Amino acid sequence: MRALRILVVEDNAVIGMLLAMTLQAMGHEVCATETTEDGAVAAALRCSPDLMIVDVTLGGGSGIHAVETVLRTRHVPHVYMSGAPVRTDRPE
Repeated sequence: MRALRILVVEDNAVIGMLLAMTLQAMGHEVCATETTEDGAVAAALRCSPDLMIVDVTLGGGSGIHAVETVLRTRHVPHVYMSGAPVRTDRPE
Protein backbone atom coordinates (compact mmCIF):
# COMPACT_ATOMS: atom_id res chain seq x y z
CA MET A 1 0.00 0.00 0.00
CA ARG A 2 1.33 3.43 -0.88
CA ALA A 3 1.72 6.09 1.77
CA LEU A 4 -1.16 8.56 1.93
CA ARG A 5 -1.09 12.28 2.66
CA ILE A 6 -3.68 12.63 5.42
CA LEU A 7 -5.37 15.63 7.01
CA VAL A 8 -6.47 15.03 10.61
CA VAL A 9 -9.26 17.25 11.97
CA GLU A 10 -9.85 16.76 15.70
CA ASP A 11 -10.53 19.38 18.36
CA ASN A 12 -9.14 17.25 21.21
CA ALA A 13 -5.39 17.87 21.07
CA VAL A 14 -4.43 14.56 22.68
CA ILE A 15 -6.60 12.48 20.34
CA GLY A 16 -5.38 14.44 17.32
CA MET A 17 -1.75 13.93 18.33
CA LEU A 18 -2.21 10.20 18.99
CA LEU A 19 -4.00 9.70 15.68
CA ALA A 20 -1.29 11.61 13.80
CA MET A 21 1.47 9.61 15.51
CA THR A 22 -0.28 6.32 14.71
CA LEU A 23 -0.73 7.25 11.05
CA GLN A 24 2.91 8.32 10.77
CA ALA A 25 4.06 5.06 12.40
CA MET A 26 2.06 3.25 9.70
CA GLY A 27 4.11 5.09 7.06
CA HIS A 28 1.65 7.82 6.11
CA GLU A 29 2.30 11.56 5.95
CA VAL A 30 0.10 13.77 8.12
CA CYS A 31 0.05 17.01 6.13
CA ALA A 32 -1.78 18.92 8.89
CA THR A 33 -3.67 18.51 12.13
CA GLU A 34 -6.45 21.07 12.51
CA THR A 35 -8.91 21.79 15.32
CA THR A 36 -11.53 24.06 13.71
CA GLU A 37 -13.85 24.06 10.72
CA ASP A 38 -12.09 27.02 9.08
CA GLY A 39 -8.66 25.53 9.75
CA ALA A 40 -9.74 22.23 8.21
CA VAL A 41 -10.96 23.88 5.01
CA ALA A 42 -7.82 26.01 4.67
CA ALA A 43 -5.54 23.00 5.28
CA ALA A 44 -7.41 20.84 2.77
CA LEU A 45 -7.03 23.49 0.08
CA ARG A 46 -3.38 24.07 0.99
CA CYS A 47 -2.07 20.49 1.29
CA SER A 48 -4.36 18.54 -1.10
CA PRO A 49 -4.73 15.45 1.10
CA ASP A 50 -5.41 11.95 -0.20
CA LEU A 51 -7.68 11.39 2.80
CA MET A 52 -9.32 13.48 5.52
CA ILE A 53 -10.08 11.97 8.94
CA VAL A 54 -12.58 14.36 10.52
CA ASP A 55 -14.25 14.67 13.90
CA VAL A 56 -17.97 15.30 13.39
CA THR A 57 -18.30 17.94 16.11
CA LEU A 58 -15.59 20.56 16.51
CA GLY A 59 -15.32 23.24 19.17
CA GLY A 60 -14.98 25.78 16.37
CA GLY A 61 -17.74 24.54 14.06
CA SER A 62 -18.66 21.32 12.31
CA GLY A 63 -16.45 18.70 10.71
CA ILE A 64 -19.33 17.78 8.42
CA HIS A 65 -19.62 21.38 7.18
CA ALA A 66 -15.85 21.53 6.65
CA VAL A 67 -15.95 18.43 4.44
CA GLU A 68 -18.98 19.75 2.52
CA THR A 69 -17.08 22.99 1.83
CA VAL A 70 -13.99 21.13 0.60
CA LEU A 71 -16.08 18.84 -1.61
CA ARG A 72 -17.44 21.87 -3.47
CA THR A 73 -13.97 22.44 -4.95
CA ARG A 74 -12.45 18.94 -5.12
CA HIS A 75 -13.12 15.32 -4.28
CA VAL A 76 -11.29 14.16 -1.16
CA PRO A 77 -12.07 10.77 0.39
CA HIS A 78 -13.00 11.26 4.02
CA VAL A 79 -13.82 9.34 7.18
CA TYR A 80 -15.89 10.81 9.98
CA MET A 81 -15.26 9.96 13.62
CA SER A 82 -16.89 10.99 16.86
CA GLY A 83 -16.25 10.59 20.53
CA ALA A 84 -19.92 11.19 21.31
CA PRO A 85 -21.49 8.30 23.20
CA VAL A 86 -23.94 6.07 21.38
CA ARG A 87 -27.41 6.32 22.84
CA THR A 88 -28.87 2.96 23.70
CA ASP A 89 -32.10 4.31 25.16
CA ARG A 90 -33.62 5.40 21.84
CA PRO A 91 -36.94 3.87 20.85
CA GLU A 92 -36.75 1.51 17.86
